[in-house]
Amino acid sequence: MKNLFREVWNLPEHNEQELDAVVMGSSVKALHKVLELAGDGSKKVSLVVPTDSLVTEPPILTPKFTNYSDFNDNLVSAVTALYKNDNIKVFRNAELVGSPDADIKGANKIRVNVHSYYIDDDKCDNCGECARACPVKVLDLNRAALANSHPIAPSSLVPDESTYAITRLAAPYCQASCPIGMDIRGYIGNISDSNIERSNEVIGLTNPLPLICGKICTHHCEETCARGFLDEPLQIRELKRYAAEHALQALGEVSGAIATGFSDAGDAAKVAVIGSGPAGLAAASELAARGYQITIFEALPLPGGMLRVGIPDFRLAPETVEAELEKIIAHPGIELKLNTPIGEDLTINDLLMKQDFKAVFIGCGAHESVKLRIEGEQSEGVLPGVEFLRRINLGESVKVGSSVMVIGGGNVAVDAARAARRLGAKHVQILYRRTRAEMPAYKEELEQALAEGIELKVLTMPTKVIADGSGHVKALECINMQLGDLDASGRRRPEPVEGTEHTIEADTVIAAVGQAVNLKFLGAGSELALRPNGTFIVEEDTGATNVAGVFAGGDASSGPASVIEAIASGFRAARGIDAYLRTGNESEGRRSADAPPTGYYYHGEHKPTELHMTKLDKHMLKLSAEVEEWKSRKVRAGRHRGGELDPAERVNNFDEVDLPLSEHDAQEEAQRCLSCRLCIGCGICAAVCPRDAVDYNLADRVVELKSENLIKYASPSEGGLPSALAELYKSSYNAVTSMELEAMLNPEGPYQGLILRPFDGEIPGAITFVFLNENPGPKIDVLEGFQALGFMHLVKLVEYIHKHYPEINVKVMTDTIEVGTLPEGYEHLGDGSDAVKALGDTLVHVPDLQVEEDVDAKSFRVTYTDESSVEKSSKSDLIVIGAIFG
Repeated sequence: MKNLFREVWNLPEHNEQELDAVVMGSSVKALHKVLELAGDGSKKVSLVVPTDSLVTEPPILTPKFTNYSDFNDNLVSAVTALYKNDNIKVFRNAELVGSPDADIKGANKIRVNVHSYYIDDDKCDNCGECARACPVKVLDLNRAALANSHPIAPSSLVPDESTYAITRLAAPYCQASCPIGMDIRGYIGNISDSNIERSNEVIGLTNPLPLICGKICTHHCEETCARGFLDEPLQIRELKRYAAEHALQALGEVSGAIATGFSDAGDAAKVAVIGSGPAGLAAASELAARGYQITIFEALPLPGGMLRVGIPDFRLAPETVEAELEKIIAHPGIELKLNTPIGEDLTINDLLMKQDFKAVFIGCGAHESVKLRIEGEQSEGVLPGVEFLRRINLGESVKVGSSVMVIGGGNVAVDAARAARRLGAKHVQILYRRTRAEMPAYKEELEQALAEGIELKVLTMPTKVIADGSGHVKALECINMQLGDLDASGRRRPEPVEGTEHTIEADTVIAAVGQAVNLKFLGAGSELALRPNGTFIVEEDTGATNVAGVFAGGDASSGPASVIEAIASGFRAARGIDAYLRTGNESEGRRSADAPPTGYYYHGEHKPTELHMTKLDKHMLKLSAEVEEWKSRKVRAGRHRGGELDPAERVNNFDEVDLPLSEHDAQEEAQRCLSCRLCIGCGICAAVCPRDAVDYNLADRVVELKSENLIKYASPSEGGLPSALAELYKSSYNAVTSMELEAMLNPEGPYQGLILRPFDGEIPGAITFVFLNENPGPKIDVLEGFQALGFMHLVKLVEYIHKHYPEINVKVMTDTIEVGTLPEGYEHLGDGSDAVKALGDTLVHVPDLQVEEDVDAKSFRVTYTDESSVEKSSKSDLIVIGAIFG
């Protein structure tokens, strides 16, 4: 299978001819503007549409608001004219790349990234065989009209003037929250269809360590799984493990073998990788795939870094690490040098200056334990947590005695406590200065530790190590703590409680209060910039340091983090190194605007830091007929859980505790996945297409348009929200747009015609409509009359609620009563002045207003000053923000 994940990093450019204008947008206004500019055929114009569909019009065009057919006829004529005009070039599913501001004229070069929709438009004849054969039904979380449709559908509202498009680009929540953007819906969908081989192919596209991640990944994906809004999220990590172990048993190797390289930097280009942990392995595998010669320098006697010496065997068996690493290290472009630390005998400068490496990636892990900084810490029997685990994993003999005290609340602390229990300690306690709720350790691992008889003692802090006459630890002096104000980490600061000093006996004390990167290998005079905590300062998107040719990632740049985050940083650095070596320009190695973020089908629109569920998602899932049908078809609601060894038995050995899902359970668990997975890449549509128009290997491309005139319109999907309320909309479930409210009112939509508060499903007693006569942004060109259209849309909604929900108290607050004239083609909606009169006392003219949310009640306090300069306020259960269709 072709590796599209790697291919999109080298997007081919296509230069186009000089154009008279470039128009961006998917509204009817954009369509008519293109037709207007093309005029008599003497001008050449391009339309850049951000979606698969040519036009996505505001929901004011639904039948309940009358005269839909008249407008639809107008739309059909416009689309037909567009396709028949040879001077108009349309780029669908496209976005500007590093473009100038939309209102700047004289933009000679306009670069457009055209995301693939996997259909060759020149071959597609609109027969529809692909859609009829598609086995996947899509529960669309944003557009009710598309519920129960297929991920392959016509690209236009005008069927006769259309080709088809496959929706694979939009990342579902699980994929968007994955640091490497794994195509989770793809590999789970294939498990559901019993196609494990294909599932492993999908996993291997982005993850070089699938079995390791299947056992110890922090699974951010499960926290955002849409299935969790119905009952419980999918066992995404366990399903990845199931697929990877199946491949290991069936094929003798795990998925994710390194692909053939294609870099134009030449096979002679050498790159040094310091550290063979997950960041180093990810960087090495990706760079080897691009044709570079890689040498990995590892200070330890075995590869894997913290994977091998920082994680105990009962969580990650060494055989797993060996199997994953073997396929990477066996690549002919990779050389591994063990017992080869970078330091006095071999420096980074030596690698660059004497050994002819063109770039260096620093991927050393956080192998140093942070000190307790209390009296008596140097006593015999006080062991650093990371060193304690390393000695065990390297097979050294470690004696702990009968009573062990572990200080800390993270994963190292819990791992150390469980390891001490297996070494024969009868009484193991974890001391943590905050409460259990603030512990950063993984919840499931802590629960396993408690099941193994380990005691958790919270709100306790050691103040002194007490040693016996021979200098060996015999007890800890401690003090009780209480939580005060929030600190910089966002957690409440622990403060000592006077008069609560006490002593706890211990044969061994393990300090696990933090980890750090050992920077001794840098030597004196290093020019590499560091943060105060001893991590490298890097360019986030590329891993570039302040020194030309030197890159860093993993714990070395982020501090202690998860395996999946380290892999992501290794991939980012590989992209940066490749760009740097291809161009010979350090700034090119840092520039990321032209490159998609890490991830197969993840194009940056759903960054994890910006994730929030769409306002209607929760009840779309609960009320949709598709989900009800799905639940009746697949009765099981709760998720399957893999087993684990009996606690009483497992404390006597270091065998892996977690057991994999069975084949039956894995398939049933995969079938719990909702159809937000969209296209699963099964290939059925390609098999039935009579013209071979479906091509999954069609890659993204960058098109360079040349024009002096760039015009951008806000698409209906952008909402045209006034900036004053944009943050409220992002943060509150119960603040919706007028378009989303209409989706509720649609009897065929996700709410089945009910008005419900998205947060809790309650019928609101009071609704406040807010319409601000404000451009949705200084860079958006709003045609005359379309602010009036937004207001008229809101008026129609209010009239509908008055008629069908008279018990709801409705207020409309606006900063203007100058409605303006509706644009051509919308006259059937009525006169603006008459609409204002019809609202009567419902309409309140407010020169200024402020909307604040009561976070606990999820309701709002609307404070405003009326025309008489009197300050007033009102309570509202639901805020509806009038969108400006610009």
